[in-house]
Amino acid sequence: MRRAFTLIELIIAGTIAAMIAGTLAASFSNLGTARESARRRLDAAVRADAALEAMRREIVSVVRTDDLFYTYFFIEDEGGEDADFDELLLFNTRLRSVRNTANYAGDGQEYETAFRIEQMGSDLPTLWRRRDTMPDEFWRGGGQARPVAEGIVSLSIRAWDGDEWLSGWDSDRQGLPLGVEIVITATGAKPGEDPWDAPLVDLRTVVPIDRVPPPRDHFEEIELLLAEELAEEQGGAGAGDGATGESGGNGLQPGGIRPGGGGRPGIGGGGGGRPTGGGGGRPTNGGGGGRPTNGGGGGRPTPNNTGGGFGGGPR
Repeated sequence: MRRAFTLIELIIAGTIAAMIAGTLAASFSNLGTARESARRRLDAAVRADAALEAMRREIVSVVRTDDLFYTYFFIEDEGGEDADFDELLLFNTRLRSVRNTANYAGDGQEYETAFRIEQMGSDLPTLWRRRDTMPDEFWRGGGQARPVAEGIVSLSIRAWDGDEWLSGWDSDRQGLPLGVEIVITATGAKPGEDPWDAPLVDLRTVVPIDRVPPPRDHFEEIELLLAEELAEEQGGAGAGDGATGESGGNGLQPGGIRPGGGGRPGIGGGGGGRPTGGGGGRPTNGGGGGRPTNGGGGGRPTPNNTGGGFGGGPR
C-alpha cells in the first residue's frame, strides 16, 4: 500500500517550488534588462559612429591651398558643465547632390559645410550638417541643413598645431591645422526620454590633414612690390657723386651695383659707387665712400642729417 504525502512535505515542496520560480523570474527579468541595456548601448554606438564618420569624411576633403582666402576651417568652442557643444565650419570639395531633383546637374566644386548640435522640443539632441554649395561672406548661413544622427549629446573638437591641442581654431589667423580630434558622446535613449538616463557611448577619432602648404604672406609680396616701385621711381633722382661722373642711384642699392653716389635729392650723400667713385651711406643720412685709395670714405652724417661726411685721403 502506497503512503501519501504528509502536510509538512507538501508545504516544504511548495516553498521550494516558489523559491525556484522566484529565482527564475528574477533571472529572466535581469536578462531582459541587460538585453535592453545592451540594445540601447548598441544604438548609442551606431549613432556615434554615424556622426563620427560623417564628420571625418568632410574633414579629410578640406580645401588645401596656401591662399587662405580660398579655404576656411573654424572651430567654435562651446560647452556647458556636463557636455561640449562645439561647432565646426570648413570649406571642402565633396561633389555630392544636396537636392533631390530629377535633372540634377551638380553643384560647385567647393562647399561650405558646418556641424552643430541642436535639440528641438522633446526630441533627442541631434547632430545637424549644413551645406552651402557656394562659399560666400555669409559663412554662418545659407544652404540646406539636414540631420546626421540623433541622440548626440556632446561634441568636442580640437585642432593640432604641431605642439598642442587647441579647443578653438580660426584658419584666417592660424592657417590649416595638422590634425583634428573629434570626441562624440551618444545616448541610447528613445525620443521623449531623458538622454542622460540611458546608456552613453563615447567615440574618438583623429583626422590628419597632411600636405598642407604654409599660408601665403600677401603682405610680404606687397612690400616687395612697393620696394621695387620705389626703387624704379627714384632710380635717376640722385645726383652723381663718383669720380666717374655718372648719375647716382637712389641709395637703396649697395656699393658696386649701381655707378656713382647720390642719395635722395637735397637730403644727403648717395649710396656706394664703383671702386673708383665716391661713396655714400644710407640714402637719408649721407656718408659712405669707395675704397680708401680712390675716394672719400665719408663719416657719420651731421646732426641735421643734411649730408654725408667728407672723404678721407689714401692710406
